[in-house]
Amino acid sequence: MEKDEALKWSLQLLESQPDLLDSSFEENRTQLILVVDQLIQNDFNKLINILYRIDVDEQKLKAALFENPLPPAETIADMMIERQLQKIKFRKMYKDRNNDQEI
Repeated sequence: MEKDEALKWSLQLLESQPDLLDSSFEENRTQLILVVDQLIQNDFNKLINILYRIDVDEQKLKAALFENPLPPAETIADMMIERQLQKIKFRKMYKDRNNDQEI
């Protein structure tokens, strides 16, 4: 569930609107990879801005691109999903903590 939400957020930032109800996580991940690949080829500055907005760690990204045998678009897409998952978990933890303090 959280992975689908993270993927949805990433696709929205890339201005790609999947129908998440009819598609599997893997199908949507493939769509994200294709969009990232298009940006690498056609609008690299836009991709960099999106990665900055998502707050993908630049050093981790460079290391992953260097070490990972996967295509760059796939590595970047996976890091985008990973970062969005971190944000979701942090928001949930912060929300739960605030709810506990109100009691």
